[in-house]
Amino acid sequence: MYSVFIFFLLVSFNALSQDKQNQFSVQLISYQNQDKTLGPLVNNGPAFSVGYIRQHIVKEKIGTLKFRFGLASPKSDIEAGRKSVTGNFVVSYGKQQKTGDSGFFLGYSLLASYRSGFYKILDQSHLYWINFGGAALSSSYKKNIGGHSSLYICMELTALGIISRSLSDRLYKVDDPSFSNLLKVNHSSLRLGHIGNYLNPTTELGFISVISDRFSGGIFLRNEYLSSDTKGSLRYQEVQNGAGIRLYIN
Repeated sequence: MYSVFIFFLLVSFNALSQDKQNQFSVQLISYQNQDKTLGPLVNNGPAFSVGYIRQHIVKEKIGTLKFRFGLASPKSDIEAGRKSVTGNFVVSYGKQQKTGDSGFFLGYSLLASYRSGFYKILDQSHLYWINFGGAALSSSYKKNIGGHSSLYICMELTALGIISRSLSDRLYKVDDPSFSNLLKVNHSSLRLGHIGNYLNPTTELGFISVISDRFSGGIFLRNEYLSSDTKGSLRYQEVQNGAGIRLYIN
């Protein structure tokens, strides 16, 4: 299944090779999560992410390929130091269609989202993860202000897909740190995912200003919330509030 998805992304990337815009971003994040499979503690800490977007706009249609990678260093109140690490990798391809004469666009995206955490002080024997592959609904709105600047807002909500989640009762230890073993466990314990058991809305508000014919710069605020509760596991919740900068290259 994942090889088909990767093939689809490569085909999509090739389709966006003409008349494209490349975007590069860096974001600083206030991060909070709670994995009740690990315990009742709430973890807080700093995080950052880097992202790349390849976008193709033809008339009233937008095609977008996204990659984002983030790292966080959360800790609970009972931990003296920051020994935990969580990572998040997301790749997606989506299309949006303009609605009427307004600046609103509606569409969908296909995505794969990986979240893994290692909590050395609380549990040095297990890796904890929650991954999702499937479809999401998306929307965006852009408003030009002046001759060289614009404001935008974009939103996305996961709709239907497959969840891979670490179980609350595990009889094994993740002692093997090899890539093949990590890949295996991150695609185990599969469940059907939907809004009822995997709620993951994201919202981004930003400002863009033209620098030259080829370059533009922007700043943005981004919020992401995740709440998931699946059979065989306990509830996972996460909140990210971030601010970042983005470079646009035509």
